[in-house]
Amino acid sequence: AGHPGDADGAPLPEALSVCFGQLVHLLARGGGQAVLPEGSPLLRDATFLETTLAWGERPRATTRYGERCVGPGLHVMEAHDASGKRPMSWVETTVGLCGAGLHAVVAWRPAVCGAVTGHPMVPVLSVQLDDAGV
Repeated sequence: AGHPGDADGAPLPEALSVCFGQLVHLLARGGGQAVLPEGSPLLRDATFLETTLAWGERPRATTRYGERCVGPGLHVMEAHDASGKRPMSWVETTVGLCGAGLHAVVAWRPAVCGAVTGHPMVPVLSVQLDDAGV
């Protein structure tokens, strides 16, 4: 889920974009699914897109908020309020991702902001980079 890093406005480190891209690629090749909310900064990150979407497609919403995803691969969940203008909060987004069938959340935000908040509905793995950025 992308809201923690996005809300803080920090750029994604390249090593993190590659890592998340490779994880999504491996999940998809193994028949699994990865789901990102449509506001995720990964969907605007050139390194992530090159690593994940080698065929050059621009990501678009493939499932509605809280709906189960169909088929393996990377899915993008609609994640905005009823007006369609305001992105949902971290908690609202995570609830929708759980409804989409996700079994775990892997999230990052800058170390100066602390770890990503956990969620009672799903395990949350908070990724942090060391001083070398790896």
